Amino acid sequence: MMLDVKSPFIDVNDITYDKVLDSAGCVEAINAKVNLEVLEAGQYVVNLDISYSERKLLSNKNVSLPLGAAVINLSYSRDELKANLNKTSQYQLAKFWVNKVDSEGIHLTALLPDHVLSTGTSYADLCRDDIEIMPEITEEPVLADGYYSGIDVSFPVFVKQSGRYQVSSKAFAADNTDLGLITFSADLTAGDNSVMFNVNNKALVKADGLYRFVGLLVTKGRVSARKNLLGETRAYEKEPFMSVYTKVFDAQQYALERSNWQTSLVAPSNNTRVGGYLRSGSSIPYDYETLLTFSPEISGSHVLEAKLIIEVGV
Repeated sequence: MMLDVKSPFIDVNDITYDKVLDSAGCVEAINAKVNLEVLEAGQYVVNLDISYSERKLLSNKNVSLPLGAAVINLSYSRDELKANLNKTSQYQLAKFWVNKVDSEGIHLTALLPDHVLSTGTSYADLCRDDIEIMPEITEEPVLADGYYSGIDVSFPVFVKQSGRYQVSSKAFAADNTDLGLITFSADLTAGDNSVMFNVNNKALVKADGLYRFVGLLVTKGRVSARKNLLGETRAYEKEPFMSVYTKVFDAQQYALERSNWQTSLVAPSNNTRVGGYLRSGSSIPYDYETLLTFSPEISGSHVLEAKLIIEVGV
């Protein structure tokens, strides 16, 4: 689709705004009113940014306008402003432009690139919800004895009332493997808090990360807040989360498996096997393909190293 600039089809007379307040005096919305003079009837898209610095929120409207004066109303809701704009800045109605849409394409017909109108509204004027979750996680692997025992995950949350809150979230791996439901309680103070939870290595060994946390729910009594996507970690391989143990096992089976000097039959086994060579005072190597078999006895574990110690009597 082509965009070109032609002679003006619209004159902009002025842009004003008003604020919608709730019963507590909090700003529920900012409404902008654009007064235009239409010089050629047609289909137009009217655009106006509300912004601060590099962050902005666009409101636009596709309208069919006749010749003459026209008033276009554009609105920015409290939820949109909270989600998109800076939390400490005054919000300004900034860049304004109008496109005309016809069979030839899209034409820029009005532009006020440096238009700035302060709304006299900041994040504080929007008032805070009872619970506000910020989807910004930080993470820190927990180092144990030669492996990671889990990941500590933190995220910011604001609450109006101090007390004990119930928190739950689902965790998924990069391949969408379900790592389970995480539930815990947190004692929070009124204001901003950092909430931390731990994801145990028993869950993380199921699959590689990125690990993603979704469906976060924070509740206290009848008050609750939900965030569909809390965030995701950086990439991890599952192996560093596998626990490392040193164990001594008794042999469950002890036999030769070479058919030419089989001494006893060995029953089929899915256990881990250790084999090797044994010399007994001669130059002939006696090859014990399976000297013993054993089970790690730790659910979900993997053998990293096995050492076979044979005591030979006199």
